[in-house]
Amino acid sequence: MPAGRWLQQEEDLDLDGVVGRMTGLHGMPTVRLAIEHSVEVSGSVGESLSRAIMLEEGVPVPELQVLVELADGSTKFGDFGWRDAEGRLCVVGEFDGRFKYHRESAASGGRLAEDVIYDEKLREDAIRDCGIIVVRWTWDDLRNPRRFREKILTALRRAGLLTELA
Repeated sequence: MPAGRWLQQEEDLDLDGVVGRMTGLHGMPTVRLAIEHSVEVSGSVGESLSRAIMLEEGVPVPELQVLVELADGSTKFGDFGWRDAEGRLCVVGEFDGRFKYHRESAASGGRLAEDVIYDEKLREDAIRDCGIIVVRWTWDDLRNPRRFREKILTALRRAGLLTELA
């Protein structure tokens, strides 16, 4: 029986149980690894892929959907965050998909792209004013995992979070 049909007949879809029964199929080690590292707080496919590449490339594991407390007392969220040994947020990582800035995107709230971009610039400036390094990447960066890795590691080194040549 094809796997898809077998899955549809499961009454209680316990993902670990289903995957445990699917032995010997191509790609199952990757599926198991993905499940082991899955989280519910990823904000987009791009963020999920970013995290997967970070794991594969040996980037220190970030905090997800990190809360940033701004100087004026307000708060913002960053996609990824890295802290120092004392728990201070030092680096915020942001995945930027192009559609985020489009008027049809839920993230834009129907606003013009230039308004979304301007607000994002102000948000990033406020985060940087707190002494936090902001590193951004796009789909193009994710297509080149080594370049993506180096972009993040450079930011972590600038923040003093990495001293060795990782």
